[in-house]
Amino acid sequence: MRYIPPKFDRLNEMAAIDVGRLTEDEAREILESIRWPNGPICPHCGGNRSTKIESQKARDGLIQCNECRKQFTVTVGTIMHRSHITLRQWVQAFHSIQEQR
Repeated sequence: MRYIPPKFDRLNEMAAIDVGRLTEDEAREILESIRWPNGPICPHCGGNRSTKIESQKARDGLIQCNECRKQFTVTVGTIMHRSHITLRQWVQAFHSIQEQR
């Protein structure tokens, strides 16, 4: 029988083993829900009208603001921006910090 991991709404509801099993896409969804609980907000202009760009040529998680037309991801304007650490590793780090509190 294949293991189907449960779905979580919040990071603090997850056990460490569940965090370790996240895919990169699932980690991105968690970070997006934490940063933008009411939908993406452009870090460039503050606009809340945006479109997810889903193309084979576009990088994963790319969003385009419909107001200023600039592109961004969940990491733009954060400590995660331009780091060489995967989103999975960032979520694991945030989870371990949260457990320590």
